[in-house]
Amino acid sequence: MTRRSIEVEISLDTSEFDRKMAHLVDGPDRFTHLKFAATNLTQFTMSQAAVHVQTGSLLASGTVDPRTSEGQWSGEIIYGRGGVPKGAEPGPARNPGKYAIFEFERGGNHNWIKASGLRSREHQYLDAILEWLRTRVI
Repeated sequence: MTRRSIEVEISLDTSEFDRKMAHLVDGPDRFTHLKFAATNLTQFTMSQAAVHVQTGSLLASGTVDPRTSEGQWSGEIIYGRGGVPKGAEPGPARNPGKYAIFEFERGGNHNWIKASGLRSREHQYLDAILEWLRTRVI
């Protein structure tokens, strides 16, 4: 009998891989979102430490707003939104919105967002995602 072909069958059990990949479909879990929020709060605290205080209005107007919805996370650091906040001392209150823009545009150490080094913490968001991936895939 003459051979007409040589056949090699290769099969892989991908069930473990498929199971692990199924975890990725839903995206990062709540614990990862909490890490995002913690990083956002750390960045807010850094910005608070860098705000120049003359009247306290700008400092008191600062808020942090982390949000999670439908597979998305976002975090905002806000200054100057709303009216004059309570507890703005030691001097006469200024409109925090106008003052936030004024200080931001002055640059140098007056731009508290840049001066606070918020960008130095951006890697923590990626670190949280990588940690989540390691627990799901590896």
